[in-house]
Amino acid sequence: MVRKIKWGLPRGSLNKVGRGNTEALLVDAGYEIEGYTPENERSDQLRIKNDPELEVTLVRPQNAPGDLGRKLLDIAIIGDDWVQEESDVTKLIKLADLEYGTIKVVTAVPKDFEATTLTDLFLSYFSSERREPMSWYVEYPKLARGYFLKNHAYQKLFGDKLPLIEIRSFIIEGENDRIRIIYSEGTTEEYLKKGFPIIDNLQTGETLEQVGGRILEDGEIMVSSAGLYARPNLEGDDWLWEKANDIRDKLLGVVMGRKYDDVKFNVETQFLDSVIAYIKKEGLALRGPTVSQILGPSGIEGYAINIVVPKAKYPEVSATLKKRYGATGMVRSDIKQLIL
Repeated sequence: MVRKIKWGLPRGSLNKVGRGNTEALLVDAGYEIEGYTPENERSDQLRIKNDPELEVTLVRPQNAPGDLGRKLLDIAIIGDDWVQEESDVTKLIKLADLEYGTIKVVTAVPKDFEATTLTDLFLSYFSSERREPMSWYVEYPKLARGYFLKNHAYQKLFGDKLPLIEIRSFIIEGENDRIRIIYSEGTTEEYLKKGFPIIDNLQTGETLEQVGGRILEDGEIMVSSAGLYARPNLEGDDWLWEKANDIRDKLLGVVMGRKYDDVKFNVETQFLDSVIAYIKKEGLALRGPTVSQILGPSGIEGYAINIVVPKAKYPEVSATLKKRYGATGMVRSDIKQLIL
């Protein structure tokens, strides 16, 4: 019987073209996956055909930390925001930062609010004669609570009293009824139109601008990206731990590969030593350049060289190779995976 590792793949925004596209990450890592078309995932068809040791399942990112904690999953791809919100972060094991699906968790207010910081907002609201509590509509109740408790104005006004958290009309916890943190269930920005402050995630801020909101000056709570996480104590099972780290290496190979170009070019024999010295000085090869002889009717007519170039440096490197060393036949290709 084939043993399997249980791997949770994100449903929703982390598998959306333009946001994350986890499917593309898996394909570039060498996995033949079915049932995971972005924005049309099918749990009844989901499988990885070329690795019988993988049992993949769809999971909502906000549910993944709990499923890991309960050992329903061994590993999962999750945004760091939901790990901070939904789990005891000391127990989950972060195997890799996958460097995509980046968002910011921020505090925002309607543009007509005078306050520019959270401190200003608390002090101005509670210095008035208002009797009604201050209501916040948030995507992340626990993150909001921790953010408030660290604020000097909150501490001055309420000490260490926990603000109320309300989810679907149920009061979850908190003794400070002057502030209510209300779970918005994914419709957070709509409450800006109704005149309430919010805590939400954003990519570009364009939607926030469209609904008439602005971020407070101290309103950035965290930056989140997708990560590969393992359940608590997974390292206690040697087989699962080795398999999880093999998956990590394949995924990180894609993350690394996307930062580099594979570059091939030809140079005449007289430039070979100088080109190799330049390549080593600039760090354009992992261990050293790959060099092959170009053979013609009269013998060696030059050399073909293969290097790996950071995408940001390619314009400079290609110009130098051409102008200084007479490089010809230059070919640049994307790298799907680069495992160091």
